[in-house]
Amino acid sequence: MSRNSAIQWTQDTLNALLGCFMCSLGCYNCYAIFDIWRMAHNPKFGSPSDNPYVGLVEKHLLTGRLNWTGRIRFLPDRLYAVLRQRQSRLFFVNSLSDLFYERLPQEVILEHFRIFGTAYWHQFQALTKRSDRLLQLSSQIQWPGNVWMGVSVERAAAMYRIRDLGKTGARVKFISFEPWQSEARRLCELCPNLRSMLESAGIHWAIIGGESSKDRDQARYMDLDDVRYLIGECRAAGARVFLKQLGTRWAVDSNTYGTKSRDGKRATEVNAGGNPKFWPAEFRDPRLREYPDIEWQPWKRPPKGTIYPTAKPGDWKQWATPEMERAGNPKHSSIVQITSCYVEQQLEK
Repeated sequence: MSRNSAIQWTQDTLNALLGCFMCSLGCYNCYAIFDIWRMAHNPKFGSPSDNPYVGLVEKHLLTGRLNWTGRIRFLPDRLYAVLRQRQSRLFFVNSLSDLFYERLPQEVILEHFRIFGTAYWHQFQALTKRSDRLLQLSSQIQWPGNVWMGVSVERAAAMYRIRDLGKTGARVKFISFEPWQSEARRLCELCPNLRSMLESAGIHWAIIGGESSKDRDQARYMDLDDVRYLIGECRAAGARVFLKQLGTRWAVDSNTYGTKSRDGKRATEVNAGGNPKFWPAEFRDPRLREYPDIEWQPWKRPPKGTIYPTAKPGDWKQWATPEMERAGNPKHSSIVQITSCYVEQQLEK
């Protein structure tokens, strides 16, 4: 559990799951891959066998590109830690994984929601690209009122996830249009019925953001006309809007990339186009950084001495992809190469 997250629209992160697998074009420059690779080489964990981040990301021998191995790990002690945090907080769930990852047993998913409901004094933001599995399990989930359920939509072809979200029993629903990837045709032409889609799905909140990338030349473009259209349609549908960032490509084009902060260090937020003081005047409106219009207050905390489930640190469970299970060797994993047209899966020999 991380306090004071750098993610602008939340307070803390809850990472009881580690590891993932690319499932769409929006995963190409995933920040979680770099974070887990960095933590896997952090000496504070001591032996690699004690480091839960080891083995989740690997470097391709030929290209040097980092990618997921397909493993996913569940660390129950991190999930149960929220029950011991008595101060009401807003948690983003699993910033280093996907709660609805295909290889994750549904018992683990349902356990997450059970704990969310037990920790009623917190608010939990869960976000997934796997809306099909979300819809499949929705009827088995006891949806607590303190869970904000969201789906990521990075391009017009992924708008179907909004309809899937609308069919679930989640009480608070939101969309993350990040990292938004503009196409040759404008979004207003590709998706002219966005407003009705948002209204029928009952969306309360929308996050909008361009892509950030460690490599300034790899970040993909977000057209500001698409941003204007998204803002207008979300507001017309009654959803609050949080404009997070305009993206690394915008920062490069506007000559704000590499701008140093007051302490003399390069600001990661500026490089991602996330500092509103550099934005065009039309996007500096404080109303573009709002939260959903729901009743949210620090409810009564649990009495001291309440006993909740616990787990030992370092006690984790792991699941792997079918390819890894067939290979029988943890070093054999799936390498996903994403091009501008399709996702191709290739088994490393």
